[in-house]
This record gives sequence, C-alpha cells and structure tokens, in this order.
Amino acid sequence: MVFKKCIKAAFPDVPDACADGKKALPKNDGKKISCDGKMTIRNSVFLDKCANTVPEFQQANRWDYGLAVGKTDNDSYELVIWVEVHSAQTGEVDSVLKKREWLRQWLLSSSPEVYKSMGFSLDSQNCHWIAENGVHILPHSRQGKILKGKNMWPKKILAITEKDFGVRRIPKSS
Repeated sequence: MVFKKCIKAAFPDVPDACADGKKALPKNDGKKISCDGKMTIRNSVFLDKCANTVPEFQQANRWDYGLAVGKTDNDSYELVIWVEVHSAQTGEVDSVLKKREWLRQWLLSSSPEVYKSMGFSLDSQNCHWIAENGVHILPHSRQGKILKGKNMWPKKILAITEKDFGVRRIPKSS
C-alpha cells in the first residue's frame, strides 16, 4: 500500500502514524466522513498530530487528515483524500488556504509518490474542507469567491462515492 508506506516513511518516529480505516481520526471528526457501499476507507493518518512531532512543522498551519480510499471489491487502486475539519467562517479562509499550501509543500518533500499520483494538484476531488459548525462564509464575499475559484467550498459532511474514484488514484502496492 503506497499511502501507508509513504506515511510510515514520512513519520518513522510515530509508530501509529497510519491506522486502519478511520481509526487515526478523532471520533467526532470521523463521523463527518462516510463512504457509500462500494467504497471503503482503508487507512488514515492524523497528519496534524504526526507533523507536530517534527520540529520544523510545529509552528506551521498544518492540514488535519489523510485517507486512503478504495473500492470494497478489493480493487488494486487507492484514492488519496485530504480532509481539514475547521471552522468555516470568513476570517478562517486564509488559515485553511495556508494549511492547504503547507500540505502541498509537505507532499512534495515528504511523499512525492503520493503527490505525483494526484496529478500535481490539490483540488476538489482530493482536498476537502469540512465545516465544524456550519458554513458562515458569504458566497459573494472576496473570501467566498476565492474558495469557489479553488474548488474549496466547505462541506458539512464528506460522502465519498464511487464516482470520486476517478483518474487520480495510485496502485495499492509498488
């Protein structure tokens, strides 16, 4: 499993960096993510917690979670999804965008194999913002327009379906 291997290589001093299913996520956040009957979450990483063990990242705006998702029919591919659970208020937009940039930089330096598989982008297919307590951003505000332009509008929940399992996927093993 490429995702699991990359996470373990990125955080060798964190023995439980990559967990089965959604076990790496706090229960309240895990409840906001679901899969349809054809998809399953194979592995997860609490990226923010793991990155906090690395001195150079301790003061950074870090992304929350990574998930390796696959089809329940044991397809040999995974879709990597990155999830940020964060307050969805106008004043938080810059913070979340900084976190997404941190994620991009971290992937480039620590997990280039996973980053390459994503087509060198973090877009609406694999990068999601889940609102903690509803969305409180006006769609026509400057921040709302920025989010729409980056396909980063916050969601109340993330429901992963088979149609999400498109071209940006990686082999389970390499």
